Amino acid sequence: MMPNNSQDALEYFKNKIDICFADNSQFVVDRIESDAVLILTWTQYLEANRSNHFADNLIRSVRSEVIEAAGYLSIGLVRPALYALRLQIESMLAWVYFNDHKVEWLHTINTDHDFPMRAQNLKYLSTFSARYSARFKLLEEARTRKVKEPYALLCTHVHATCIPAMPSYADFGALVNSKSEISDCIDLVAAVSEYLSDVLSAWYADAWHDFPPVIKSRIEARLGQSDLKKFCV
Repeated sequence: MMPNNSQDALEYFKNKIDICFADNSQFVVDRIESDAVLILTWTQYLEANRSNHFADNLIRSVRSEVIEAAGYLSIGLVRPALYALRLQIESMLAWVYFNDHKVEWLHTINTDHDFPMRAQNLKYLSTFSARYSARFKLLEEARTRKVKEPYALLCTHVHATCIPAMPSYADFGALVNSKSEISDCIDLVAAVSEYLSDVLSAWYADAWHDFPPVIKSRIEARLGQSDLKKFCV
């Protein structure tokens, strides 16, 4: 039954969330724990082995954004989960830049200005690593994700730049998405995880032999021996 007033609308919303959580929360957590393993492994590895330890709030932010997406999806809220996934990309790329730029980091946190955007950070990677672009291309061509560039798709939803991405809700209950819609969003969790892993792998490839086993095994499974040799050169 559709709600007749605001109190009924809120109760209807709560009931839909409760049902969604009971039906889907374990499914969501299990899938995200598996599908986000690459980026979660990277955050642990980077903080322990590559960090200069002044911008690690951004690494912790990336982990928090995985938790955030899982929490939202557990109660069927796909749209805010998409925001968390987009921020995950921005935070991880910003950490890579700031980890090498302490002065800029201190300026940004003290003034709240000049936070580098994603495009700027990607340009930094391709400019200051002679092999980054070629290595990333090898991984991109052997991707398992359906979405080549997940950030672009996430931006479409965040900015509602096409009709299917524009919000259209008749009531609070419509905010709670179906299991199939939740599953589609979890596919994006996996896509973002692989995309960021590819960026980080291409940037840190000179330390290939030091990579965590799960990162190496996924790359080895995607690249043939010939391309793996090119990647590691």
